[in-house]
Amino acid sequence: MQPSITSQVKNKINSMSLGSLLTAKDLLEYGSYDTVKRILVRLNKENYINRVIDGIYTKTRTSKLTNEIVPVDPHALALKIADNFSWKIIPTGNHALNLLGLSEQVPTSYEYLSTGPYRDYQYKNTIIKFKNTKSAEINELDSKSSLVISAIKCLGKNNINDKIVHKIKSQLSASECDIILRDSVKITNWIYEILKEICIDA
Repeated sequence: MQPSITSQVKNKINSMSLGSLLTAKDLLEYGSYDTVKRILVRLNKENYINRVIDGIYTKTRTSKLTNEIVPVDPHALALKIADNFSWKIIPTGNHALNLLGLSEQVPTSYEYLSTGPYRDYQYKNTIIKFKNTKSAEINELDSKSSLVISAIKCLGKNNINDKIVHKIKSQLSASECDIILRDSVKITNWIYEILKEICIDA
């Protein structure tokens, strides 16, 4: 006998790691969008999963120390929102610096350039902001290249020193550096010169 759609959805959720995010689009192999959406709403009411924001759910992860629900990582949530709507996004500002370990300040606002519309989401005390851009960078560069360039722009030409160059270099593989230099030849000259400095002998 063919398992019910609900059983198949539950089996899929059970196979996911704790803290994973999911949407109805992730489960369309089991049924129509509306059917799967209704099942997720019901499973949320049953506390089988938790709703994070509208349309996005998580397989709840609980702290072993406090026995409290571990909040979803805002950056992971932003990536899931973008995936759900088929947007390409680039972290910007202090958030970009934070992702590269160039700032230890935990952002209260996570900002992204996006191929989608201007849109804000609130998750607990955190705001996730998407700002539409027509920049070719977001379409022509891969995600790591975009992140590095975004961080360099945030710091500014006169604030890049050897320590920052070394910090960024330590997080890039030789193949990633090859991709960055190959795809960034049309970028602003001063940024490209810094990219070359970062990627020498990486």
